[in-house]
Amino acid sequence: SVEAIAAALAGDQNLAQRQLGYWHPALFNFGYEQSDGVSLHNFFGGTHEKNDREWDSNGEALWAFGRFDRIQGAAANFGRGLFTPYIIDGARWIRDNRSQFGLLNSGWSAEHIGDKGQPHYWDDFWGLAGLWEAAQLAQRIGAAEAAEIWGAYDSLRDATANSIRWVLDQQRQRG
Repeated sequence: SVEAIAAALAGDQNLAQRQLGYWHPALFNFGYEQSDGVSLHNFFGGTHEKNDREWDSNGEALWAFGRFDRIQGAAANFGRGLFTPYIIDGARWIRDNRSQFGLLNSGWSAEHIGDKGQPHYWDDFWGLAGLWEAAQLAQRIGAAEAAEIWGAYDSLRDATANSIRWVLDQQRQRG
């Protein structure tokens, strides 16, 4: 996702178009499998993302779709063409696959900043970025689901902020 946007910003929109218009949708899961209690229905990811619990995948895909749509401009209709089912159902996956605390389940997406077994906010941050872009896109194209996506964004944002506050409070109490 990040590489496709970088390529588009560097002037190679064809590479980004192939990656985001073909590759990402080709990895969208229409089946009803589960991985560690997380539904893979409407999840963007192949074997690696599923096996390594890369729960940031949907956020990254939604962010890239929305960002590329803005780069190309309204006349290209890139985001409109992917909105149903990929963008709206990808956003619903983020909304529906969260823990009891409202956060995305702990995955391994941020192992570069700590142990794989430790929780990180990486997936939640990508989820927020993706939902924000998806909601902005929904507004740009006049999709009826814009409020639904903004609601998912607000809910994840609040849960993430509350969790960070809780962690900081726990750290303060420990000195």
